Order: sequence, then C-alpha cells, then structure tokens
Amino acid sequence: MKRDTGDLVLVHSAADLLSDGGDELWKRLLTLRDEGLFKGIGISAYFADDPVSLARRFRPDAMQMPLSLLDQRLVQSGALSAIKDLGVEIH
Repeated sequence: MKRDTGDLVLVHSAADLLSDGGDELWKRLLTLRDEGLFKGIGISAYFADDPVSLARRFRPDAMQMPLSLLDQRLVQSGALSAIKDLGVEIH
C-alpha cells in the first residue's frame, strides 16, 4: 500500500526551534522526512528571527519569509541571497 507524502511541513515559529527542545523537534522532523512522510521540512521566519542564522544552523529544505514591494529588508540586507546560496528553497 502506497503511503501519501506531504510536500513540505513548516515550523511556524522560529522561536520553537530556538527554545529548549528545539533541537529535538528538528531531529524528529528530519526523521519524518527521512522516513518519507514529507518531501521536505522548513521554517517560517521573519527578519527579526535572523533567518540566515536559522538556515545555517538547521539547513532546512525551504524557508517561508515575508517580502513585498514595501518591505525589502531581506533583499537589502543580503539575507535572501545568503539563504539561497545555502541551497534553501525560498517561499
């Protein structure tokens, strides 16, 4: 019987990864991905969360971050390019 696979699961709050138990949470998500339950795991982060440091530490498959015509901080700071250079898919 073929098991359905989700495309991507996101940690909604970067604070969850940075708190006690965050490393364990990430390890469990990696296990679920490696077992084939999800194709990828990611992090939803804001500018104030220091998304480049999160990407370097956890090496997610994807990151969801706010970007608009009015809010270009991630572009102007170089964070978007740095995250892309790490091979992280950006949403």
